Amino acid sequence: MGLLWQNSSQYPLNADFLSRPHDIRAGGGDHYLEPNSQLNGVKLLAGTIIPLFNGSVWKVYEFTSDVNITTLDTGSFQFGKDYYVYLCDDGSASGLLLISLNSTAPSGYNANNSRKIGGFHFGRKRNSFTPSDVTNNVVVPNSVWDLVRRPRCSPEGMVYICGGVWVDIYLVSVNEAITFTAGNGSPLASGTGKSTYNSIPLTGTEGLCGYNFIELACRSGKRLLTYAEWLRAAYGSPQGNSSDNLNAWTATSNTGRQVTGYVERAISLMNVIDCVGNVYEWLDEFSIRQDGTSWGWRNPMSGQGVGQLWLPYDFGLVQLICGGYWRDGAYAGSRTVNLSHCPWSVVTGIGSRFACDSL
Repeated sequence: MGLLWQNSSQYPLNADFLSRPHDIRAGGGDHYLEPNSQLNGVKLLAGTIIPLFNGSVWKVYEFTSDVNITTLDTGSFQFGKDYYVYLCDDGSASGLLLISLNSTAPSGYNANNSRKIGGFHFGRKRNSFTPSDVTNNVVVPNSVWDLVRRPRCSPEGMVYICGGVWVDIYLVSVNEAITFTAGNGSPLASGTGKSTYNSIPLTGTEGLCGYNFIELACRSGKRLLTYAEWLRAAYGSPQGNSSDNLNAWTATSNTGRQVTGYVERAISLMNVIDCVGNVYEWLDEFSIRQDGTSWGWRNPMSGQGVGQLWLPYDFGLVQLICGGYWRDGAYAGSRTVNLSHCPWSVVTGIGSRFACDSL
């Protein structure tokens, strides 16, 4: 590991070119950061080359062997937080690799002498199908991202599941206040969502319908999951219990939603949390109900200025919801699906989580 090359300030390189992700040579081919074996940091792979602009010149660092990165700029790891990995120009030939909670620069450095090269989520990991086989306070392995392998959207609070798809670890909660153009369920006027630990999941309690979650996802550069994607994300999540909340927030005595990540065992083998129980999740799939035959124009969203629907009856179009909600007991599970709600329905027990494709 060392300083491979430094250009003269008299003959600067094209800064625009060197600030793009493809200026990095990834030691792993399609990535250069991985979780380390102890899950207390990340590993930068041998063969990686990373340029860094220190405000006046470009320095190009070559890593000839794997580097284990565990050093925090300050403090200690906090459960449920997103962390960032930085390459810093500390004046040495090898540079300095640091982990920080700060999303702009590590403590003691700034944008002129550091470069964000990746990140990860620190939280919880499922190890097997055994419901209790869960480890806390670790780097979530499939949350590790870098400038070559990452989602197109902001990567915070997300994990990679398969097929170029990243999924929110947590049910979506409010980020910026939500307002509507014409009352609950009408098109959004403002608001964004986020995937964070220990937050109240958004549902119809805040006036949101299935259409609104589609709009909310777009505002974050994301989308809703398909049923197949949700099944993959939920794979390995324990089925809910009717008499207790040990495996998920599903006890039939529950009277409302719970904060995200509250139940330790409610996590899938993809390390996606609360797929089972707490609140149902709107998906990006629809179906026509076949229990009506009087086709015609229906106006279930009258007054919202969004047009009408040609349906067999007023509730002929449904949007899939999955996972079960807070008092579904053993009905809630990793393949649970419900086709009883229209996309314009504002229901207190239905929320969602978002997905994004890889860069």
